[in-house]
Amino acid sequence: MDRRITVTLMAIAMAVLLASCSVVFQAGISGKVVTDSGTGTAAVSNVNVFAYTDEGLRNSDYDKFVAESITRPSSGAGYVATTSTNANGEFTVNKVVWETKKSEFGKTADVNKLYLIFYHEDYKPAKYDATVISDSTNADNVYVKLEASKYYTTINLTVNNVSTNQALGAPCTLKYWVGDSTEYDTITFTGTTSFQVSFPISVGSSTTIKYWLESSGTHWEMCKKSGELIDADECFSETITEGTHSVTLYMKNYEYTIPSFSGDMDLKLSDKIKEENIDDVPVYLFYQHGTDWKVFSETVSA
Repeated sequence: MDRRITVTLMAIAMAVLLASCSVVFQAGISGKVVTDSGTGTAAVSNVNVFAYTDEGLRNSDYDKFVAESITRPSSGAGYVATTSTNANGEFTVNKVVWETKKSEFGKTADVNKLYLIFYHEDYKPAKYDATVISDSTNADNVYVKLEASKYYTTINLTVNNVSTNQALGAPCTLKYWVGDSTEYDTITFTGTTSFQVSFPISVGSSTTIKYWLESSGTHWEMCKKSGELIDADECFSETITEGTHSVTLYMKNYEYTIPSFSGDMDLKLSDKIKEENIDDVPVYLFYQHGTDWKVFSETVSA
């Protein structure tokens, strides 16, 4: 009787011991990321992939990607592995480790969930729940299609001399603002240039772009095609859509060459000048610049 009790107690103790022991498993996961194209789907490279074993932590970080426009989780985030897609849109997370006391197949194998986030600056963030089996790579288990978040426009820009309607031969600097942004980008070039801009799909199929030109150490100012000067706070604005857009801006030379002239000037001198017999009285020349009058820096003597 005592022997049977002892054996029973030992069996119970072993069961409790086994139940309290945890087992560590590992697995990998791979897949592919694509997006819609004009003829079907196209691979998306350089997508950041973050893997989590905790769904709550994944969802919390995903919400931050969407609401706060972060580019990656904070250093204290709960992801356990990260990688990025190659030129073919393919990715592999080689090893994710987890510990459990309730494995599906005892110490032999286990099945677990991995919770993924996919991020690329040109697409909306995406999440995916994958099932993995320990000691395997679960090849091609994940197939994710990203939705574009931006439109792209290529701007072909020409700056003409308004007096000749030919490309300007002097260097100039372009400032441009896209949409409602208060921040601008700059490009320094001579005559013609091309550059790409983007704007969120969420604002619609079009947006505005504003341009401002400044001369680089030369005597040129931005103007309309008519030759009328443009104020700095006015800029030049137009609407753009996705694709390719061409625009011509104009500048005019404000360094004037005036032929020499001479003659007599009948000046009404003050009594002080007469009494002190002052020579070399400065005479200033003014010219009209837009609606303003400006004085030449040089003076002539009378």
